[in-house]
Amino acid sequence: TYNGIERDGQTRTQGGYSNKIVVDENYVLHIPDNLPLDSAAPLLCAVLPCILLFNIGKRVLEKKLAS
Repeated sequence: TYNGIERDGQTRTQGGYSNKIVVDENYVLHIPDNLPLDSAAPLLCAVLPCILLFNIGKRVLEKKLAS
C-alpha cells in the first residue's frame, strides 16, 4: 500500500498497517465467526483459483454463444 494512489486519484498512500479497511463489497468473502482463521486460509487458497477459472471459462463461453 506504500506509494499507491488513494481513491481520490491524487493522494499518495503512506503504507502501514490497519485493523480496518474500506473495500469494494464485490471483493470480500465473509468468514464465519465459528471458523478459525488458520482453518479458513487454506480453503481460500484452494477455492479462489477455481472460482477465477470458472469465471474466465464462463466469459469465454458467453462470448462464443453471443457470436
